Amino acid sequence: MRLSALLHDIGHGPFSHLFEHTLQKVNPTVSDIHEVISRSIIHTDCELDTILKDDKKQIVEILEKKKSKDWFTSGKSLLSDIVSGTLDADKFDYLRRDSYHIGVAYGQFDLERILHTITTAPGKRPQLCMTEKGVDAIENYRIARYLMHAQVYEHHARLVADQMFLRALDIAIHQENIIEPDLLKVNEKNYDSNKEFLDYYNTLDDNSIYNIIMNDQKSKISREILSNIKKRNLLKRACQFIPNDISDPTIKQEILRMEQSDLDKIANEVSESLRIPDHEVIFYLSNINIKLYKDGDILFLDKNQQPHDVKESSPISAAKFVLRYYVFGPRDPHIRRKVVEKIAERLEIPSEKITTVN
Repeated sequence: MRLSALLHDIGHGPFSHLFEHTLQKVNPTVSDIHEVISRSIIHTDCELDTILKDDKKQIVEILEKKKSKDWFTSGKSLLSDIVSGTLDADKFDYLRRDSYHIGVAYGQFDLERILHTITTAPGKRPQLCMTEKGVDAIENYRIARYLMHAQVYEHHARLVADQMFLRALDIAIHQENIIEPDLLKVNEKNYDSNKEFLDYYNTLDDNSIYNIIMNDQKSKISREILSNIKKRNLLKRACQFIPNDISDPTIKQEILRMEQSDLDKIANEVSESLRIPDHEVIFYLSNINIKLYKDGDILFLDKNQQPHDVKESSPISAAKFVLRYYVFGPRDPHIRRKVVEKIAERLEIPSEKITTVN
């Protein structure tokens, strides 16, 4: 289990989760792509093979949650939950670590109390749960996770920099032919067939991706975008709104059904109508899952060792998601106002319902 936890993110590429969006576009049918890559590396890497030896098969099973006959009774499901689950070691680690290195207090919670009160629920399927004394510490953890997403991970400056970078990669791969898409294709069923992909993938890091784009003669738009990011010459917020700002229920439902690809299409229509580069208008949905409890998500044991659903006694609201729509545009405020007008017109939302940001 410890080795699985250490290796579970070994498949992350340049710029961590951000690069997964690029890989997903090339591999639309592969789910949880960085986890597939992690398992491929563990399965095929010769150096890891000499270290892991006979443990390799079980480590891969834990990471892919392979449901063998003895999966639940042997406790393997519990090991998988510790590596990746509602109360996993990864989340407990990165929230406090990110909070410390960024210099904010949002991600702090009482980890020691959680570790002191965590236990396993009785029954045929071993699963992590809390004693009654640890419930408040779990509430504290959940709030910390939401605040880190709201104030750090989904901060508008971080969002626009990420989206600009993804557009640079998309243009470099699919328009300027700087990176060959076939080199990024992954087979999720046959790990051995990913050797060519891994040989290339393992040469990539944040710096190499940057240099590939900046030094290629075919690079124009992608190089310009990356230069702007490095200079912190980011697109500016033109406007933002939440679903409750939309009073017309029909329009509200139509917008809520839109995928990011639909928002991208609208952004392209707006940029085309205003005759500005399409990468200079970004329409983005920020969707924060605040990890409120689903039925049976987290259990706690009372003094009589009887399990209860934490959700039943939680004092915190049961809303599941916080949705916020952002529109980013050029730094020229006059053009941004035109972008807002076009977005309002396209969505049939009164312009006064959209919060314009100067």
